[in-house]
Amino acid sequence: MRTTLELPETLAIPGVEERLRLRLPPEIAALRERALAFHQGGAAAAQVPELTLSDARSWAAHTPAEDWLLWRARRCAARLTVLPLDLEPGERLVGKPRLRLPLDSEQPALEQAQRLLASMPPFPGGDSGHFHPDYDKLFRVGLGGLLQEIESRRQEAAGDLDKATFYAACALALQGMIAYVRRVAEACQDMARSNTPDARRWQALADICRHVPPSRPVPSTRPSSSWP
Repeated sequence: MRTTLELPETLAIPGVEERLRLRLPPEIAALRERALAFHQGGAAAAQVPELTLSDARSWAAHTPAEDWLLWRARRCAARLTVLPLDLEPGERLVGKPRLRLPLDSEQPALEQAQRLLASMPPFPGGDSGHFHPDYDKLFRVGLGGLLQEIESRRQEAAGDLDKATFYAACALALQGMIAYVRRVAEACQDMARSNTPDARRWQALADICRHVPPSRPVPSTRPSSSWP
């Protein structure tokens, strides 16, 4: 005989005064359902066409004199400039890209971009993006603090071309990330202006994103299920 396990409504977390709700709030449950429907309805074919076009423009501007690290950093910053945002009601974390199928009108430009990118030589090796960031340091000094440290190290390495190039590339990529966070802030602010029922949440998210680039994040002790 099959029995149904009854879960408690809330859970106590040591050190946190407010109990954590185990049942998804309606807006989070709605987000989950939309995500499931998206992935079950052909998400494998979805992409971000803007990135392909951006990569082609970045590669077209590359010259033999540009170091490979600088090219990759410039491409990263350019991607973060055009990455389309997908903001949905009920989100607690914002900044995900909008995935979609390319429009028929975009196909000629995408095909031309693919031909141009095919001329790009193979990746020469090294870290291809799978790594574990030092979140402890990020939360301790923030994006602005990291950028200051990179600039300091770049100046110290002025006599070492390889090191100076590496830190210059780090600065380019991080500046792109900072610009992206600010774009997210503006997008949340626009949602606050246009979405009256949820304006308070979007305004709070906009304020958080504006705080992050110049300052270190401020940890919260509140359970995510109760914010804001």
